[in-house]
Amino acid sequence: MIEAIFKKACEEVEDGILVFKENSDYYLLFPDDLMDQAEQLPHLNRCGETSLFCLNFGNHVGLFSLAGIQIKVKSKKITELQFMQLLDEIGDFFANLPFSYRGASFGFRKGREIGSDVLYQNFMYLYSHLKNKRIQGAVYQIINNPYLKYERERVLKRTEQVRRGGYGTIKEIVNHPEHLVQLAAGSELQNTQLAKKLRGRFPDRVYSKRLFSQVDNPENQFCKFVLQTWQDLIRCLNERTTNVLIKERIEWAFKELNRLLRLEFFQGISQLKFIPFSSQVLQKRGGYKELFAIYNSLSQLLEIDRILDWQSLIELKDAAKLYEYWTFIKLSKAVENAIGKPIDLIEPRTTSFEAQLTHGLGIEYPENVNLYYNKTYRHGRSFGQSYSVTLIPDLVLETDAGFYIFDAKFRLDQLVESESEIYGVFKNEDIYKMHTYRDAIRGCLGAYVLYPGTETRIFSIHNDSKLNGVGAIACAIDSPNDDLKEMVQNMVE
Repeated sequence: MIEAIFKKACEEVEDGILVFKENSDYYLLFPDDLMDQAEQLPHLNRCGETSLFCLNFGNHVGLFSLAGIQIKVKSKKITELQFMQLLDEIGDFFANLPFSYRGASFGFRKGREIGSDVLYQNFMYLYSHLKNKRIQGAVYQIINNPYLKYERERVLKRTEQVRRGGYGTIKEIVNHPEHLVQLAAGSELQNTQLAKKLRGRFPDRVYSKRLFSQVDNPENQFCKFVLQTWQDLIRCLNERTTNVLIKERIEWAFKELNRLLRLEFFQGISQLKFIPFSSQVLQKRGGYKELFAIYNSLSQLLEIDRILDWQSLIELKDAAKLYEYWTFIKLSKAVENAIGKPIDLIEPRTTSFEAQLTHGLGIEYPENVNLYYNKTYRHGRSFGQSYSVTLIPDLVLETDAGFYIFDAKFRLDQLVESESEIYGVFKNEDIYKMHTYRDAIRGCLGAYVLYPGTETRIFSIHNDSKLNGVGAIACAIDSPNDDLKEMVQNMVE
């Protein structure tokens, strides 16, 4: 019954999935016996005391399961392909970020338990390595040049087949008289020193040691073990999530690991009995060291809430918040291209009078340049404080000269269509807010809107500088965003 009500209001139906638009009002009329159930559903707001409900998904886009109904919400500002691109880039960046820097201010801690947050984080880290073919590349490198452990074994050979002998061979002959036979009269062997010592007898068979290569060794067993372990992790996450996008990635990752495990190389490898942590093969040999490093990183089980709310990030449906994370990544890469790779993470500081902030993550770069996500500026009279109320801009780029603020705005004032392209322009009201940041926070040199459009416009305070002032910078998906790169380059010089 509920599905029929939603179906009547939706835009269209694609393969049994109801399609709606973002930021649009849909009115649904519910019978009295479904009123209580309707009031419990998200995105539904009752219109007064009537039986009419308004459905609006806001900025949320993507696939949903609402009361068991499969729903897709489309955006006019972002295509499904771009949406998936945002998810992939964000997952790739944040999944690898915790494992990239091990500075004095940041260390690994064991999680309290393997909860959903840890599973999400571990899976996205694993998924990024599978997607970029790092795990597959390591496996094929191992198969093409496997570590072979050479061992000796005792084998019983006919005497004429033994090419070398020594003290060990003599010892074997003496210890096994059952292999001695009486030499026939006139045998040339009767004149040998061995036959004389054995009173006319001579061994017809001798135990000898043979050197052979063993591919079924602890190092190769470890490689099979990690692939199976990662399958178990994926299977566990699949049981704990209903997110359709995550399940699609889970299915692909599980099949990819299963494909690797079914390679002929692993069929002759037995189960691991112990992990050879001190093995130089796992630490230094090509292919092995890559799998070993990924396994060790995943084993850390970070308490991810020290950095970001990872679960809400992975389960993210809010396109505006998704775009905010994405602009942080683009800004960080622009800084890296300008002055070099990051050297550390900066964690939020807390006092006994203040709760730890969920946000406030920072990345430290060379030349005293820092990039912050959601840094807080409180009231005060010092540099870097607000002269009025507390302000929390999306992104902050700190330099020796001062700092620059960027606010991600996933919206456009209008879509302008020409013969060659469709482009969007910024909203004037967003520029007004940049004046608030620029004027209220001591030390702020410039404040800019980052938006998914095509027009960049800077309003400079001084004609001789394009950096000090306010403005809007185009930061569109599927675009090189050269304006942003050029602005960042000038800021950090």
